[in-house]
Amino acid sequence: MIAKPNLEFGAVAPGETDAFLAVMCEAFEMDFKAAKPIFDADPYFEPGNKYVLRLDGEIVSCLTVVDCTCWMGDALLRVAGVAGVATRLPFRGRGLAGMLLTETVKALTARGFHIAALFPVIRDYYRRFGWETSGEQRRTCEMEVEPSALPNTCTVRKATQEDIPALSDIYNRYAHGRAMHCIRDEKRWRYLLTYVPGSYVARAASGAVEGYLLFDTQARRTETARGEGVPTAASILRVLEFIGESPAARYALRQCLRAHRSANAIEYTGLPEILDQNGFAVPEYTEASFMARILDWQGLLSTLAVNWHDVEGELALALIDPVFGTTPRTAVIRAGGGIVAVKQAVREEVTAGRRGIVVGDIHAWSAVAVGRIGANAAIETGTLKASSTQAADMVGRLFPAHSPFIPAPDHF
Repeated sequence: MIAKPNLEFGAVAPGETDAFLAVMCEAFEMDFKAAKPIFDADPYFEPGNKYVLRLDGEIVSCLTVVDCTCWMGDALLRVAGVAGVATRLPFRGRGLAGMLLTETVKALTARGFHIAALFPVIRDYYRRFGWETSGEQRRTCEMEVEPSALPNTCTVRKATQEDIPALSDIYNRYAHGRAMHCIRDEKRWRYLLTYVPGSYVARAASGAVEGYLLFDTQARRTETARGEGVPTAASILRVLEFIGESPAARYALRQCLRAHRSANAIEYTGLPEILDQNGFAVPEYTEASFMARILDWQGLLSTLAVNWHDVEGELALALIDPVFGTTPRTAVIRAGGGIVAVKQAVREEVTAGRRGIVVGDIHAWSAVAVGRIGANAAIETGTLKASSTQAADMVGRLFPAHSPFIPAPDHF
């Protein structure tokens, strides 16, 4: 807990929401009067998910938590999306945001969240508090040339609220099992169709919805082509999500994009195979995406156990996390006959060396747990330490590499 008596951490209290918004507006240079109606109308507003740090009773730092459920293979992880980390300008440089983050980690762990995730502006800052880059993505602006003879058997129209069941079914088939893809309920779909201006569906001749497209337009400031350093406004058509369940649907949705693109640049960020499938050039370079941080270690392992029924053996996994002290949090996994049990380790058993053990710090395990890097690769680079080749082999089967990606419509 915070030691200083004039500092207090907690959820925002009744009557403090305007003060909470004022801190955000000051930090992110937003107009309070313009922001307040949007803030008050947020359908996901939940006071218990808005944490603050008070100095002498005044809110000086704040953040918002978005409660998500995400796929990891057949497991469903409870993920805390962290957004809007802000500190009032006169109080910056005193470590207050760091205190807020640390106390939030403890609170979220106590609430049973498995993972925290965020999209950072400054990665090195969040690494100081245990977050690690845990996703990669490709960003492209090039659509492939269409074959001239491809038949157009799907039509495209604006999506409506009545399309939500079909959209949900398509997304669920696409997202099931994909690392860090979020579950979306009807409320989320209603929110997207209300606030995303480019929402379209592709319909087959039978009337069945076979795909959908979500996009918006953003104003960006860029340099002039002659390199004069004079900023100029550019309009970017940003593809948020593109899912077509047939070649005809994907073709029709690409034609829809071309029709709306006009003079705007286009931007589509995703995984290489998804960009390619949807008719976009795949750039060679990758860029870092979200950062993640393990919270409830034993709860995370217990939830992931549904993926481990073909694993045999016994292994201790130790997580070193300074937020929770100098003693590693250690759990034992026993797997055999299709049954997996996870329990808190007895320290004496681990130190006696009666079982294999793999040890890593919060950074290594946070990247491995979501599959940005497989456990075998982490052992090869030395970020995870295995007590034996048998331990290394088993942890490699528990934690293979995935392609973790949080789709743009679910960004915090």
